[in-house]
Amino acid sequence: MQVKKKMCGGECGQMTYIWKRINGVGYCKQCNFKVSDKRKNQIKKKSKKMVEKDAIYSKLGPIFLENNPICQVKWSKCTGVATQIHHTKSRGVYHNDVDTWKAICATCHHEIHFVSPGKAKLENLL
Repeated sequence: MQVKKKMCGGECGQMTYIWKRINGVGYCKQCNFKVSDKRKNQIKKKSKKMVEKDAIYSKLGPIFLENNPICQVKWSKCTGVATQIHHTKSRGVYHNDVDTWKAICATCHHEIHFVSPGKAKLENLL
């Protein structure tokens, strides 16, 4: 089988060998990397559903922290002042479920996610 040269759909627009197709458009090797780099840097848009959930969350969150001003985890380097909300279950279905929230200081929140996730799982924080 012989590979044929085709028109690149990228910036160069030359007759060349197609390296990869993205959404039905063929790109040469150089143009493919340019397109791929642009796609990697794009921030995904929030869905309408998530925008609605975030609107509710932005109203509930400050009230929750006002009612729970003390860190509820209290690990070793705890500052004691709750400034963040930790979701003990995934944020999808439970995003606005106050029963799955913990008022938490930034230090404890960092420890849960980055320093001691194993310990956090044992204490049902993840």
